[in-house]
Amino acid sequence: MSSLQKQFDVLVVGGGPAGIAAAISASECGARVGVVDDNFALGGQIWRGEHAKSDSKASAWLQRVNATAIEFVPGVRIIDQPKANVLRGEGPSGCIDILYRKLILATGARERFLPFPGWTLQNVMGAGALQALVKGGLPIRGKRVVVAGTGPLLLAVAAYLHKA
Repeated sequence: MSSLQKQFDVLVVGGGPAGIAAAISASECGARVGVVDDNFALGGQIWRGEHAKSDSKASAWLQRVNATAIEFVPGVRIIDQPKANVLRGEGPSGCIDILYRKLILATGARERFLPFPGWTLQNVMGAGALQALVKGGLPIRGKRVVVAGTGPLLLAVAAYLHKA
C-alpha cells in the first residue's frame, strides 16, 4: 500500500459538472465525500477556468461545493485498483490509496474525432481541444474560426468561442 491514504464513504472520480453534482448530493445526504481529478481545479473540461468568474453557472456550483465538507483531491490520476474498494492514484506528491464504500465514476465525455481529408493539417483540431486551448489562454480575438460537424457540444463551443 502507498504511504498516503484517504478514506471516504463516497468517492467521486471526476471533478466536472456531473462529478460536482454527484458529490454535492452525496454530501448533503450526510456522506463523507471525496472528489479526485487529474486537474488542479474543479470544473472539468466544460467549466475549466470558470471558478474565477463570479457570474458563471459554474461559480454557483463551486460555491455549493465550498459550503460542504467535500474533500477535493487535485492533480491525481487513478492508475490502479489494487483490491476491492481501493483505488490507487498518482500525483505530485507520489502515490495515494483512496478507500471508499461507494464509487461514482464521472469521468466526462470524450470527443469522437473521425478522420477526414485535411484533419492532420496545422490548426485543424477537435472542438473540445480548441475550447480547452482557448480556456487555457490561446488568443483567438480577431481570428477566423470554423466550427464544423454535428452535436450539442459544437453549439456550446461555438458560443464560447464567439464570446472569447
